[in-house]
Amino acid sequence: MDVRLYADDARLRLRQVAGDAVVLAVVWWVVRTARRLSAAISEFGVVADGLDRSGRTVATAAGRASDAVDGIPAVGGALSAPFRTLGGAGDGLIGAGQQVADGVAAVAFWVPVVLAGLVLSWVVSSYLPRRIRWIREARDVEHLLGSADAVQLLGVRAAATRPLRMLRREVADPAAALAAGRYAELAAVELRAVGLSPARLATHGRAADPAG
Repeated sequence: MDVRLYADDARLRLRQVAGDAVVLAVVWWVVRTARRLSAAISEFGVVADGLDRSGRTVATAAGRASDAVDGIPAVGGALSAPFRTLGGAGDGLIGAGQQVADGVAAVAFWVPVVLAGLVLSWVVSSYLPRRIRWIREARDVEHLLGSADAVQLLGVRAAATRPLRMLRREVADPAAALAAGRYAELAAVELRAVGLSPARLATHGRAADPAG
């Protein structure tokens, strides 16, 4: 049996189609936005690159200067000390650049993941289960329609599970209908509640309904 995705009822079918379209559009937008956000955050990596380049330049220049003056007798050690300090500052810039790069990479990864995760978790935990429940229920009812006792079974199911207000809206006296075996009236309520057309009962079990 083919999987039924949408109801026979026009209003319910419109809500289902609109809901699916909105969810797909939102998921597409979130994924697209997450990718753009990741790319935008990654651009801050230029700060890390700048710090790294500056640190390497300072460290290299200070190292060369220190080597140049270090060989001067008597005063070489004292003269090279400031350059060694400057070289340490350059190394600090390199370390800071690496920290910034790591931070940017982490933020560029986790912020889009959290954004997409919040939306997708709602889809998976709320919207998708409702759609799957309806699809399964419609499938079960359609499968039941293939049995000889479909009208009676659906009528009893409606009387047992559907709210009394729903039953009385379409059947004046649900209890009397059930007692008299007028299952078709109650079965029609069940099909409408699921979103399927009562016309599906036309070829199933009319003879079993004494009032028919």
